[in-house]
Amino acid sequence: MKPAIRFISVFILIFALTKPAAIAQETDDNEKLISNLVVEQLRHSELISNIDERFRLRSTLPPSREFMVYDYLSSQNLPVIMNGNDDPLHVLRLTVESSNKLTQERRGDPALRLLEGEIQLLFLNPDSQVLEGETLRFSYQDEVDARYAESLESNWPASRFAEKDVREERNLWRTIGEPAIIVAATGISVFLLYNVRSN
Repeated sequence: MKPAIRFISVFILIFALTKPAAIAQETDDNEKLISNLVVEQLRHSELISNIDERFRLRSTLPPSREFMVYDYLSSQNLPVIMNGNDDPLHVLRLTVESSNKLTQERRGDPALRLLEGEIQLLFLNPDSQVLEGETLRFSYQDEVDARYAESLESNWPASRFAEKDVREERNLWRTIGEPAIIVAATGISVFLLYNVRSN
């Protein structure tokens, strides 16, 4: 009987601690969505379709997301150099600027997430002179659970919400229920651990 009680208390503790994170992970975060939108918009770029010189990519994307752009450019058989020596090469500079919004009409309703911004492309020669430039725009909207708005943002500035109008939800379960379960599960776990140790 004692191992069963211990298992149940540990299960309740783990469930209570991981439930909000699991719900938040059901929705793609802003960083992932914007990175996908950048790659999608590059498919329509005249500047990129005209590149025939070897070049390096310099972008404001997070390093983990910059690989998506490298993969796309490589798949188009463009002469992009990922690593290597410091030979003077042309540079494709990619900058992403956004003005993201999160708005909620009424408490308890889903919030409308609007991701929009610009992708600025500059193609520079080895002397850092601009040869060509292009601006692409992106826009995306969906509905998200407003309670987990912070988990949609990351440290990357373009993923942040410039405007956030979310109604605070007074949820008795979140303010009393979840903390009570955590305290109870922790108390039961500590009690069982000392009880088992003393026997």
